[in-house]
Amino acid sequence: MKNFKQFFAGILLVMLISCGSSIKKKDSLTVIPMDLNNVNKIDINSSKCINTTALETKTESLLGNINNIFFKGDTLFIHSSGKLSAFNKKGLFLFNVGTKGRAANEYLTLKSFFIKKGELYLHDWDGRKLLRFNTGSKFIEKHDFKKGGWMPDHIFPFNSTMYVVKNTYSGEQISVPLISVYDENLNIISSSSRMQKNGSSLADLFFPFKNEVLYWEILCDTVYTINRSAAIAPKYFVDFGTHRVPEKINGSDDLYNKIEFVNKEENKDRYATMVSNVREDDRYLYFSFVYGYGIIHFARFDKINGKTAIFRLIDSKTKKNVKFTYMTVQNGDIIVAALPDEESGDNQVLYRIRL
Repeated sequence: MKNFKQFFAGILLVMLISCGSSIKKKDSLTVIPMDLNNVNKIDINSSKCINTTALETKTESLLGNINNIFFKGDTLFIHSSGKLSAFNKKGLFLFNVGTKGRAANEYLTLKSFFIKKGELYLHDWDGRKLLRFNTGSKFIEKHDFKKGGWMPDHIFPFNSTMYVVKNTYSGEQISVPLISVYDENLNIISSSSRMQKNGSSLADLFFPFKNEVLYWEILCDTVYTINRSAAIAPKYFVDFGTHRVPEKINGSDDLYNKIEFVNKEENKDRYATMVSNVREDDRYLYFSFVYGYGIIHFARFDKINGKTAIFRLIDSKTKKNVKFTYMTVQNGDIIVAALPDEESGDNQVLYRIRL
């Protein structure tokens, strides 16, 4: 298991409104106020942590940084370290889905994964195909991406008949749309006017909500939406106030300059950044961010009253912050994948937090 400092460095490098509420707008964006002087501490040993699941550590189930978790009944499907692993609700390892190889039912590089209509879809980046399995890991069929088109980097269902795709960067000499929308037969329907500017990407960057898909980027304070025409529009602006990275840096297209800036020793405890793990429901917007020497916080923005609650996890037994690599939301509960002792080599522990 990589330690947390390695994780944070690595992720950087790869890298509605109603009732006349107090919600602020800026250039048609919903502005999310962030008061970093008012952070709520949640102890994982308190009653707010309603469930703890230690993921079993075996040779065949060893996880690295978690890219995504999907729940199907009592089974957790976890994409990590280039494979898809299944665990039961107690954290016991069940099986891995698919194997590496060049056969029709195998993958070379598992880049993304999702569940659609109760079945598992594995995106083989090198093989340029989608593999479909049932939830018991039985192979059903493969779907090939068309030759000659742009190479999908990340794919996620827009709805039951369409997919949203982030395309793979092909260098400065080739113009590649950032986003494309595909039909269920993997034909391109539309593509964004915005082009790729670098090859960096997050492992978790899409979330469907109603008739749109939320999209976020490395070191960006804005959460975007994508519609069926692949048009990308800003929807939320996370306002870190005096802790926001300066505009001359934040507004630059030079990602590596941003990374260098936030990694300077004098800036590590000064600026908040890395809005990610975005989730939305009818009432709230949830997301994580980094502030204070690599400490990952999470926030819940109330779309009705315009207020934001900010949290960080602590362990009263060890008197340390809880370091987590992934966050999602299920039925209003926050689920974080926390690293155990950095030297143990064990898999993550899932904490279910009820606010």
